[in-house]
Amino acid sequence: SKKDTICYSERMLLQIGSQRSAFFSYVAFQVDSLVEAQLKQGNNVNVNDNSRVSWKLFKNVPSQGHTAYLDKVCMDNYRVVEKTEIPQWELVADSVKTILGYRCHLAKAVFKGRLWWAWYAPEVPIDNGPWKLQGLPGLILMASDSHREFVFTAVGLTNVHNSRNIYYKG
Repeated sequence: SKKDTICYSERMLLQIGSQRSAFFSYVAFQVDSLVEAQLKQGNNVNVNDNSRVSWKLFKNVPSQGHTAYLDKVCMDNYRVVEKTEIPQWELVADSVKTILGYRCHLAKAVFKGRLWWAWYAPEVPIDNGPWKLQGLPGLILMASDSHREFVFTAVGLTNVHNSRNIYYKG
């Protein structure tokens, strides 16, 4: 029943590069950055990662046209690599919504067994979005499935000028 449903919110990070992208917990990103900095200084590190989302999703990894999904269950690491699937979006006419100051349009698609609704920004001509969502003529800034079991909402965009590779350790 709905009253027994446990909901949680997690800030996620979508890194988009020229060839690949990564989508994962922002808390995990902060922890990874802290650990990397401490190890470079030769310090021992004991950090508590309290992110609720343990998985990471990489697009065009390990090669173009593939998606790598990484997760950890107990002490075991798992990686699932599959061919990238693009949702077959249907654009919704006369739909306009402003998100983060960008004029967005609505699209819908049945994808991975769910009906998805996505608001995309043509002003940001990047074919990408949260999770495995992509394939629209603009960055997806908001998406949800029809039951609202999964809801993704962009809270900010940053154009990073100092080039840094998207790290994938496999």
